[in-house]
Amino acid sequence: MGTTVSTTELASILENHVHKGTYISTLTEEETPWEDSGWRAWKESGDEWETVDGVGRVRVTDDFGGEGQGDNYYLVFEIMNDTHPWGNRFYMLPGYYTSFEGGEYDGDLYEVTPVQKTIIVWENV
Repeated sequence: MGTTVSTTELASILENHVHKGTYISTLTEEETPWEDSGWRAWKESGDEWETVDGVGRVRVTDDFGGEGQGDNYYLVFEIMNDTHPWGNRFYMLPGYYTSFEGGEYDGDLYEVTPVQKTIIVWENV
């Protein structure tokens, strides 16, 4: 792709991206604007595409972890941009979950690729 791009730089851009929207206040029934940034804002955005300056269109394509799912916790980002070195790729942000503190993202962002696997599960007869 030509240019080498730092995943550290990408992580910083994603973490600092400001999500904007509106909601209807239950008290006033008026539309109220909101802004948020950080990894939790990405988690809460679900699979909606966001335009991120300097990166392209980004969404969370997988979100795993929480109560009852062990200590695994992560987000997977899908980036779509045919003209940028980050384009059309997937990146994982690892973390951990504890019942006392909830989920935290504490690892480095790294590139991943989806791989389909067949597994065997055992069921009661």
